[in-house]
Amino acid sequence: MREGKQYMPIVQLIYSSSVSEGLSVMEIKALVEKAQINNRALSVTGFLCANSYYFLQCIEGESAVIDALFQKISKDSRHHSITVINKREVDNQQFRAWSMGAVLDIDRHMNIVDGFFPDGVFNPSLLSEQTSLEFIEQFSQIRIRTQERTIESLSK
Repeated sequence: MREGKQYMPIVQLIYSSSVSEGLSVMEIKALVEKAQINNRALSVTGFLCANSYYFLQCIEGESAVIDALFQKISKDSRHHSITVINKREVDNQQFRAWSMGAVLDIDRHMNIVDGFFPDGVFNPSLLSEQTSLEFIEQFSQIRIRTQERTIESLSK
């Protein structure tokens, strides 16, 4: 702990929501880009899984910061039917590689979706606390591998 700075617990909050009708992929991409900038300034990390119908997101950071951020997220008209799946204190930010990582084409990865949803349809409201985190982690790993391949191809 730094001198003069009070310890604030780190929390991890996972929520799901339904995408508002008419929200385009380009608008979701813009939302993610803005969140990356804002989250970096707040020392917030996280990951978003999305398709045209649902968001599943994990955000992590100091408790007070996450509470304020989630209040703002909850009022955003670009989604509705917001449900907190889990909120817990953690020792470390699990998605610290991302100010806001995202996979917006969940349905392109049916090999993963099928492992979590027997009917093959991404619906985060059907996930438990543990499986929601596992689902997000699998997509985080896809993004890491994609970035590694991109870096390798650029360095050739």
